[in-house]
Amino acid sequence: MAAPQHALYVPRTAIEWMAEHPDLRTRHLEGTVLFADVSGFTALSERLMTEMGERGAEVVTRVMNRAFGELVEIVLLEHGDLLRFGGDAILVLFTGDGHVGRACRAAVDMREAIGDVETPGDPLGISIGLGTGTITADRIGQASQEIIVSGQMRRT
Repeated sequence: MAAPQHALYVPRTAIEWMAEHPDLRTRHLEGTVLFADVSGFTALSERLMTEMGERGAEVVTRVMNRAFGELVEIVLLEHGDLLRFGGDAILVLFTGDGHVGRACRAAVDMREAIGDVETPGDPLGISIGLGTGTITADRIGQASQEIIVSGQMRRT
């Protein structure tokens, strides 16, 4: 059996940036950054691995895929740009008209959605932070492009 193919994901911001300004590595833009950290996967994984062995890992993977699938869907509905997955967290950039409101709606919807994800045990939790203002965005990488964001943003 062939190994599964994994799609390469490049943030929309990076694609537009490469098309418009291929040599520019740093930009300043107005926007809102959302950081969401899902909690509960480690405890769930440890408990299910003890109780079910390898099958427990499969269950946790299904729960994680469902949870992050819900979060990504919300991001896309609010026209956010998923910059990065990191462990149990995601980093999202909202720019353009109404970026603060769209980011806030996404945060509220994420909190509700994560509570609706069924788990074999304790429910998942989520911590969300928002910052808005002038963002410094650095495009890094060659074959794979990433956007790193920083700046003196206000907490929203």
